[in-house]
Amino acid sequence: MAAKVKMRLGWVQLYDKTGKYSPTSRRCSISRPTLCKWVTRYQQQGLDGLLDQSRRPRKGRKRDHKEIPGERIQRDVGNIGPKLYPCMAIDDCTHLKVIRRYPHQKADRTRAFLEQVIPEFPFASQRSQTDHGEEFIAYQVQYRLMALEIKFRPTKPRSPHRNGKVERRQCTDLEAFYSLVDSKAPD
Repeated sequence: MAAKVKMRLGWVQLYDKTGKYSPTSRRCSISRPTLCKWVTRYQQQGLDGLLDQSRRPRKGRKRDHKEIPGERIQRDVGNIGPKLYPCMAIDDCTHLKVIRRYPHQKADRTRAFLEQVIPEFPFASQRSQTDHGEEFIAYQVQYRLMALEIKFRPTKPRSPHRNGKVERRQCTDLEAFYSLVDSKAPD
């Protein structure tokens, strides 16, 4: 029997003699909730209850993953150099990605990108999720989304993790691909 298990068994046996938690915990120099925990485990599981157990959470973190294609499209505009702004849209369910490069980051280019994205996806877009960039908040982009019956859901300010798929994909593309792009080339 391990030393820790012997020590805990001693605490439980002392409690069995006294029948009171407070005096037993003071005598053993442990907190009352700790003694209660070990007594309860011993009563329910026997000696196995006095072994160390994992403290790992039982359930994993909840992922905000959509099950229907087109239910949420994450969009963002990056910056890879002077006059190089890639606009990217990623479907949350299928991870299908559409990307275009523009010379500036303006609302008219965002609207043009929106017009190009819609036919590229083989399913209807239901919701567009973006950050609070000026190019997405502009009236002409908002009116076009309304006309297409696509809900606009901006993320909270200063929280790029909420638009995680597109943000991570931009970092990956920046490292792997954009270092090869000639910024002087027309397209």
